[in-house]
Amino acid sequence: MIRWYVFIFSILMILFSCKSMEQSFDEYTGKVITIGFGGGFTGGYKEYSILENGDMFKFNTLTKKRNYLGKVERNVAEQIFKNSELLNLPKRKVNLPGNSNRYIIYRINKTENKILWSDNNKVDSDLNTFYQVLLNNVKKL
Repeated sequence: MIRWYVFIFSILMILFSCKSMEQSFDEYTGKVITIGFGGGFTGGYKEYSILENGDMFKFNTLTKKRNYLGKVERNVAEQIFKNSELLNLPKRKVNLPGNSNRYIIYRINKTENKILWSDNNKVDSDLNTFYQVLLNNVKKL
């Protein structure tokens, strides 16, 4: 009987912890960098976001589901955000949409800047490199 209570308590803890992570992402007011790709026939996009503390999330625009992926090391997260400042992501203006797109969104508080390009449009190599570095960190989780 005690095992049954422990089992039920464990399930409830898992459910509540998942919800709190989703709420913490939506309510987070610090810096967030999101990369995304998609478009084409479905119009759907997959997004990967990193918070300043290293927490990473995945979001699918079709299913509207956000999943916690894990945490990158603190020094890696710090370097990603330093590089974003060096690349001027908070203010950089690029809007080159196409059929399938990639983007980087830099958000702090409620303010965000979206850098958008398609495979058919050439963009500075530093943006592609930054995008790829962040995507590689997602794949490690």
